[in-house]
Amino acid sequence: MQAIILAAGMGKRLKELTQDRTKCMVQVNGVALIDRMLHQIESRHLSRIVIVVGYQGEKLMEYIDTLGIRTPIVYVQNPIYDKTNNIYSLALAKDYLCQDDTLLFESDLIFEDAVIDQLLDDPRETLALVDKYESWMDGTCVKLGPDDSIASFGFRWLQGLDNVHMVLSGMSDMAQMADNVATFEHLDPLSPAEEAILFAAADKMKNSIPCTACRYCCDGCPQQLDIPDLLHKYNQLRTGSGSTIKMQLDAVPANKWPHACLGCGACAAVCPQKIVIPDELAAFAAELDKLPDWVEVCRQRAEAEARERASRGL
Repeated sequence: MQAIILAAGMGKRLKELTQDRTKCMVQVNGVALIDRMLHQIESRHLSRIVIVVGYQGEKLMEYIDTLGIRTPIVYVQNPIYDKTNNIYSLALAKDYLCQDDTLLFESDLIFEDAVIDQLLDDPRETLALVDKYESWMDGTCVKLGPDDSIASFGFRWLQGLDNVHMVLSGMSDMAQMADNVATFEHLDPLSPAEEAILFAAADKMKNSIPCTACRYCCDGCPQQLDIPDLLHKYNQLRTGSGSTIKMQLDAVPANKWPHACLGCGACAAVCPQKIVIPDELAAFAAELDKLPDWVEVCRQRAEAEARERASRGL
């Protein structure tokens, strides 16, 4: 068993905290993220640790050398870290990935020791660890059925519709086909409680902007805005799941914010969904102006936590 850690990113959303170091070198409670993670992995006596580095890579490697990690460490360079993402970094480590069972980590995670033990002790061949959903979270969410299959949850909803007699499903490999076949071997429609979860999510989506991310709008935009991404963020904000939208936008230049829209209408003219895009971007910009600065919010939270610890003599 080996570990692969993806640590090539720039961490731009942390602003001054990552101007001269990687995000995983930022300290939380006096300990750097990568320091905590490597010592947690070290105690599991894995065969090796593969770390994909990029931004401030030399500084990160020099820092890791001071930590006294005995497990062999191999570094993989991502030279275009500023133009790629974690998937590309993982692809660069594919040769190592194919050689051994792997624990895959992003370098900026904080977790309890028991998390690794649960993963190592679980008899299943492949696992993905996700956090319990909370109302303030945004990003990708999953809902598992009793058999841990994400796809089967959607199919079971279709099984409960009287007027559906055939379901077409795209499949990419034999495992997906086996999952689909197993789902339809026995009809098991969603329970009322499960349907309530589904409909609650659907209600939040009813008033969302119906953008399909076709990107026809992008070609003629004189400001070269990523319009689908901006509309997606606006939808997150409107549905109450966009608590970090301001922080996400802080990571991109101001001339790529919705405020940069000129209102020319070239995008709306080619939108298949007939979305009045300039109006939506203007509304998004107005909502963003009402939000507090994310860095200041984090600073205030940190100061409040420090005062609380001091009051308890910690």
